[in-house]
Amino acid sequence: DEPLTLAPQTRINTQHLHDQIRQALAGYSPASPRAGLSDEVWEREPLVKLRELLGEKLVRTTRRFPIGKLGVDTVKPQGFSLKVNKRDGKTGTLSVMSQSGGRPEVMFPSQARLKRYLPDHGEAIYCYERVLTEIGLPISKYKERQRPSLPLDIVMQGLDEIVPCLKALAD
Repeated sequence: DEPLTLAPQTRINTQHLHDQIRQALAGYSPASPRAGLSDEVWEREPLVKLRELLGEKLVRTTRRFPIGKLGVDTVKPQGFSLKVNKRDGKTGTLSVMSQSGGRPEVMFPSQARLKRYLPDHGEAIYCYERVLTEIGLPISKYKERQRPSLPLDIVMQGLDEIVPCLKALAD
């Protein structure tokens, strides 16, 4: 009774199948890997304007960052995600503004999502909701998982009003 010996490729395929079955049974889907922003994206609007308005409060990251800061990273090379730390008793971050693949639109979380993950930030959430509604995006009208968006040029015009709310969400 010798142990079964598998060819190298068969071992790799078997391990891959094993991992996929384990993930499916656990209802687990691995998150997209985070990456650092390229210098090209870092030098594009709206990040240049956000750096100007946020100063040291904005950090380029792929990992955890301190409460009180806004972290920026990406999944796809031409996009960005601006995040705050969650305060729902769990670790992790919440994207409060993002651009996917360099598209000419910026996405925001719904008010319900903000309330769920930042439960002690009612005033900051109200500020964010009010400013976004004024520039054309009533985030209170969307379901928790929806990611409404605005054209980039409208967001750029409203950044001076949006940034104080972002700072309050991060604190």
